[in-house]
Amino acid sequence: MKPYDVKPKAWCEPKVIFYDAHENISAVYGIYKENLALGIRWNKFEGNEIGYPRRGNYPLWQVQHPLFILPILDKLLTISEERNLKNKEGEQFSNKIRNAIKIFASTKK
Repeated sequence: MKPYDVKPKAWCEPKVIFYDAHENISAVYGIYKENLALGIRWNKFEGNEIGYPRRGNYPLWQVQHPLFILPILDKLLTISEERNLKNKEGEQFSNKIRNAIKIFASTKK
C-alpha cells in the first residue's frame, strides 16, 4: 500500500516526507491526537499488501517517541539524499525532511 493512501482517523493531514518503494518503508509527520508526531510504516509486510502496522484491514502509522524523532529524521535525510528519493510530484524528499527537522527542532524544549 502506498503511503499516500494511509489516512488513519487519529492523524490530521499527515504529510509524506519519505517513501522508499524498494525498501517498502515510509514516514509522515503531522498532528496525531492533537500532538505533532512522526509516523513510520512498512508499506508491505510479510506478503501483506496493507503493510505494518495495521489494525485488522486498516493501515496505521507507528508514532515515534519524541526522543527519537530528530535522529530518525537525520537518518531519513541521509538515505533520501543518497538514493535521490522523490515524491509522487517529483519533488525531492530531502527538502520535505529538512522542513520537518526545522519544525520538530523548533518545538523541542
